[in-house]
Amino acid sequence: MTGWIQKICNRPASRMVFVLVLSAVFIGSGFLFLTNEMVQNKTYYLRHVEQDQQILSDQYGQQVEELLQSGKSIADVVKIFEKKPVNATYRWCFLASTTELFQAKDSNYRNKLLDEKVNNFSKLMVWLDSKNQIVSYTSLSVDGSEYVVGIVSDKDNVVLESKTDKHTTYVMMAAALLSLVLFSAIVLLTSIMNRKDKEAARVRKEVQSLNRKLEELASEVVVEEEAGAEYAATGTNYVAEHEEDLLFALLRKTTNSKLFPLSIAVVRAQGSIENRQFAITSWNKERGKNHIILHTDSEMYAVLLYRTSESDAMEILHQLRECLEKSDVHVSIVFRHMSAPDTDQELIELYDKMKERLREEC
Repeated sequence: MTGWIQKICNRPASRMVFVLVLSAVFIGSGFLFLTNEMVQNKTYYLRHVEQDQQILSDQYGQQVEELLQSGKSIADVVKIFEKKPVNATYRWCFLASTTELFQAKDSNYRNKLLDEKVNNFSKLMVWLDSKNQIVSYTSLSVDGSEYVVGIVSDKDNVVLESKTDKHTTYVMMAAALLSLVLFSAIVLLTSIMNRKDKEAARVRKEVQSLNRKLEELASEVVVEEEAGAEYAATGTNYVAEHEEDLLFALLRKTTNSKLFPLSIAVVRAQGSIENRQFAITSWNKERGKNHIILHTDSEMYAVLLYRTSESDAMEILHQLRECLEKSDVHVSIVFRHMSAPDTDQELIELYDKMKERLREEC
């Protein structure tokens, strides 16, 4: 499972999709939890209202019972209860029996219910069930007659008065804004990671390409030892000519800015061929992969130091001078350092000028 997730996250496109889906699931779960919590709070509030209303219904029932027992008639009781403050727009009380509806808010409202054939307690309850009302009632018995006293509240108005829906709207808006900020931040960070990964992949590809080019350059000078041996054995200029051609081929390929900084040196080594070859072979063992030395003429050598700073190039040439002088070889060096590429023709012309200058000096 972990390997599967790691495999997805290692791919920029897959990672973006994975993060988007995961963020959507997380934010959706948060909204679901928040919505459920709001519904529970609303339900709790309505239950609390119903309990308070039931207490008030019990009190009204006790008052009705006391009034009837004191000799008051139902008509007297209705007149008293029509003046109760509970009879408001969305909350009102009723008095009924199994056979008759005595009171419902006021006389006008009661007449309206009677016109709809709602004329006793059972029919009133059926009618209220279809109206999304909170109903609380209590039963009482006086002189063998059964009565029901109750209070009715409109659920929508109760919720509106409590402002729970308004608070829910504010909370949901805040949650939506927070989720948007969080989601945007996650997408932004993922995009930055993807760009960094792409940049790293591009740099890695360029480095691999550069390494391949350097390997190609190194492979092209493998013939150096064989050419040097042939030159030592025959004393002809064939090897020198061959390596000068090789030098020109390398310079034509040295226009890629990734190979810079580049140092070019022309070395004149005056001494026996055996001593020169011995010294250069010793120096070759210490040189880096980016450093190439070519025997271009009878006493002339060309040194190419790729991707080498000027200070490092001077140190490397100093080491070459020391190796040659220890072998009783007189050394003269002309050096040029470049931080940016020229054209291949300019590089070749530069080499010719350096070689000519060295011959004039010596």
